Amino acid sequence: MQDFSSNENKRATATEDVYQRMDDVDNNLAKPIGLNKMISFDVETLRRDELAKNDEDRNPGYAASIASSAMTASGISDPVSYYIICFLVFLGDMSRGIFFPTQWNLVKHLGGTEVTLGYAVGSFSFGRILVAPIFGRWSVTYGYKKTLLFCNLLQFIALICYTQVINVDRAEYLVFATALLGVGSSTLPVTRAFVAEVTATRERTTYIAFLTSLQYAGTTVTPFIGSFFVEIFARDDGEINKGLFSINEYIAPAYFMMILSIIAFYLLSNKFVDRKREVNPNKKKSSRRQELERVANERVFYGYLSKYEACLLLCMLLNLGTKGTIACFETMGIEYSETHFGMYRATAGTIVAVCGFIGVLFILSMGQIQNYLNDTEMLYYGMSLVVAAIFMNTFLSEDNDNPTWRYGLMIFFIYGIGYPVGHTALVGLFSKLVGRQPQGPLQGWFSFSGSLARVTFPVMAGYLVNYSGIEALFYFLIVIAGTAVVFTFMFRDILMYLSV
Repeated sequence: MQDFSSNENKRATATEDVYQRMDDVDNNLAKPIGLNKMISFDVETLRRDELAKNDEDRNPGYAASIASSAMTASGISDPVSYYIICFLVFLGDMSRGIFFPTQWNLVKHLGGTEVTLGYAVGSFSFGRILVAPIFGRWSVTYGYKKTLLFCNLLQFIALICYTQVINVDRAEYLVFATALLGVGSSTLPVTRAFVAEVTATRERTTYIAFLTSLQYAGTTVTPFIGSFFVEIFARDDGEINKGLFSINEYIAPAYFMMILSIIAFYLLSNKFVDRKREVNPNKKKSSRRQELERVANERVFYGYLSKYEACLLLCMLLNLGTKGTIACFETMGIEYSETHFGMYRATAGTIVAVCGFIGVLFILSMGQIQNYLNDTEMLYYGMSLVVAAIFMNTFLSEDNDNPTWRYGLMIFFIYGIGYPVGHTALVGLFSKLVGRQPQGPLQGWFSFSGSLARVTFPVMAGYLVNYSGIEALFYFLIVIAGTAVVFTFMFRDILMYLSV
């Protein structure tokens, strides 16, 4: 067992040395190569990569596609661990998505209102806020494996608590159980840092896109599973009640996730190989890298921030705005479909899931999209679609006889194209800005900003809808999403320059 771990550490160290040599190349680009080729890397291979500059200029900094890159594990030092990370990301956001079709009815069953729903949805991200920066630091201090195992244990305990929501029969307990579930699901700063450290800069957006596609699928496609449980257990004879053990449309998703959580624990314990990052302090910097650092260290905002720090802060604020917009639709989507379109909750959940699946396909096509658009362009074009989708549903009649195609088209623009493409580009952009330094701590704060949005925006949405109507919420979201578009467009040049 020790020999196996030693071999894996040697492979990781050899791979890191290769990537450091790749970064010395002035164009800062690297062709994806297999594991065996990495280990036997020689001067002739490096020379051929430098001669490939003309070809790479036509494909500026991206792997061709998920199919030819991530799915073949090209350029990844440990493909098995990478796929385990992908599964954990999917499982973490399934903790939110699988309960989407039943959450509004569960809140009503417990005697709550739209405001209660806002707190219930926001509590999940509140749990993430509490621990995201901490887990990011732990990934550097204690390693990825121990941190992820601890998260998995907390998630399993939270799911046990969730199975008792009906027995406790209090909305406050639902908020508590959902917050604890958010704590256990706060793996994003750890998983993103792992992927960033085992991939070259050239390929990073493509690999991050594959990871994000699974995260997005966990949120938007797993409502299919939640809707399936509604169809099975919503009937009068569908429930099972045995004291503390009960299964109904609200609880069944939790039991399903407990099974997946046990599988995740096994994979982490037996198949996942931890990674210790080593940095050579004597590494000589290229002239291009020195120029980038000079520009990055220039002071702005009256000397309070460097350009590099300002770009990181801007990305966090953009994450706040984009995550907040989608969080409002996660909170009010089902209630909105019932009150304005007369839809059954399972039907609305299915529409969201279908559009979410389309969004996953767009994310998986990021390698091709990036041949035509860079990260900032994808971000402001994607959020522009979100603004248009919200605006087209701002003026509706108060009853529930509005045409359903308007709801479907809005969800398609937001869940199918705008948010998945725009936000995935933002995640890749931030990872490139952080660079090859240990990413855990900064990824923790990036996740913190997104979770902060998912806490504050749902609560705010609940109050706005309860007291001013859904139109007031839509006006607010148009301003937030529109501001994100404007700021991304204004600072697109410096963002792209420092993210090379």
